[in-house]
Amino acid sequence: MWYTKSDNYHFDLDSVRVPQKYPGKRHYKGSRKGEFSGHPLGKNPSDVWIFPNVKHNHREKTIHPCQFPIELVDRMLLATTRAGDVVLDPFAGVSSALCAAILRGRRACGAEIVDEYVRVSEQRIQQAFAGTLPVRPSDMPVYTPKGEAVAVLPREFAEERNNAGNGRL
Repeated sequence: MWYTKSDNYHFDLDSVRVPQKYPGKRHYKGSRKGEFSGHPLGKNPSDVWIFPNVKHNHREKTIHPCQFPIELVDRMLLATTRAGDVVLDPFAGVSSALCAAILRGRRACGAEIVDEYVRVSEQRIQQAFAGTLPVRPSDMPVYTPKGEAVAVLPREFAEERNNAGNGRL
């Protein structure tokens, strides 16, 4: 969610554009024939953003059970804030949003009531200021298995599908 007090707000689409699949593609017919068909800075990131979960082997993983990656907040900060703006996270957890704000030159404030998360937050915020916070690079592709079956249809399911096709169910 993104809220503003007025119609006077900042939104910078260019800061969150993603690389195009075919960057040199041109229109092949019509009034724009020969012109580039895409934006030179990249394409609109669309409605669905893909990030890896922060789980056991993620470099940002802490003790928080449902931590989100810094990259998630980073895109929103780039698009909706300017350097020096204040970012508020009223339920800071282990301060992923606050760290993203610090790394992008924004001021940050947050609140958290769980003592263990506050201790982890203090360490992460210090690391963010020092430039030593472990962060997954945003240009690192999300891993997709190659040559492996991600899911295999059980033999029993295949038999049921075959029977359903034969009108037996």
